[in-house]
Amino acid sequence: MALRNQPYIPLFVQDVLTDEKLMECGVAAHGVYFRLLCILHKQETYGKLLLKAKYKQNESKTKAFATLLSKPMPFNSDIIERALTELIDEEVIYIEGDYLCQKRMIRDSDLSNIRANAGSKGGKIGRNSGTKRYYNAPGYLYLIYDEDDKKAFKIGISQDPDKRIYGIIRKTGRENLKFRRRWHVEDMGKSEQKVLDYFNDIRDGEWIFGNYTIIEIEKQIKSIIKSKSKANTEYETEYETDIDIRSEDKRGEIQERGESDRKSPVKAISSTKQFIDWYCNEYLERFNKKYLVSGAKDGNLVKKLLSHFTLEDLKDIAILFFEAEDDFIIHSGYTIGVFYSQINRLQITGGKTINKKTLANMVAYQKMAKKEGWND
Repeated sequence: MALRNQPYIPLFVQDVLTDEKLMECGVAAHGVYFRLLCILHKQETYGKLLLKAKYKQNESKTKAFATLLSKPMPFNSDIIERALTELIDEEVIYIEGDYLCQKRMIRDSDLSNIRANAGSKGGKIGRNSGTKRYYNAPGYLYLIYDEDDKKAFKIGISQDPDKRIYGIIRKTGRENLKFRRRWHVEDMGKSEQKVLDYFNDIRDGEWIFGNYTIIEIEKQIKSIIKSKSKANTEYETEYETDIDIRSEDKRGEIQERGESDRKSPVKAISSTKQFIDWYCNEYLERFNKKYLVSGAKDGNLVKKLLSHFTLEDLKDIAILFFEAEDDFIIHSGYTIGVFYSQINRLQITGGKTINKKTLANMVAYQKMAKKEGWND
């Protein structure tokens, strides 16, 4: 289905809340912008509004578009013109020829068309008789990477991922495969297909190849699972990425580990340890340096945070911390102590530096939200 025929807009809330350019705009510009998104959604060329000939008599194209939009919008043309000027100045939207454009919507449309044209081919590659039985079945979607090939990643589904990886190693001959992440999903077949369709242009079967980092792949999959497959994130769990899948005995023979161990109960790993281990792996992945854990101090701080946030939510905030543009955070060494001290700020700013005008707009919005009861 073409994007313009869908009854909803693919709007990513976090993108809106952390869009620095949009935050520079005032309240009126926000109102006009979101009405404009709905109008752009219904255009023949998705994300682009064509200026009709009868409106071209105005010397200013911004004024011409304001006059055009005054009919479908509940604002007069002067308010719309000021809002459009502000949105264009902040590069939230732009004018190209006779079109008023929104970059993200145009990009989404281009991707949608590419996937639609490759749909038949992708379906043949992505589906197989073994996968069909997993449709409507709960289980795990997992992401595997190869330590010997930094550009190779595998997407898969299984009700027992621990057992599944041994078969993959035997079949592919890739001896250093490791789990990066697994997600509990209610429909394994459907969830896997959505992810494979997204990466259709850079995959071969269930393997993804390209100039992407494991962090980028993981973040995109998580976004797809949460927004489209509605995975139950309460049950999302992770694998330790530093655990070897196979071990070598004294005779030099490779033995699969865990055949007998799986018969006995596995001791649960605390959420605190899971987060710290994940944090260390993320630190190593990003900076190619080992993170020095401050023993009980870091453990106590993480434990306090986990009393307020779920494990998954805390990881999301930690990713914002690692990607922060704030000079203080950048020069802090990215310690868990500094992460703890910046947790509230990160939730508001998304790790980005906010100037005085933007901060004033945010404060004004919060006051209005409180007065109108929008947060109740």
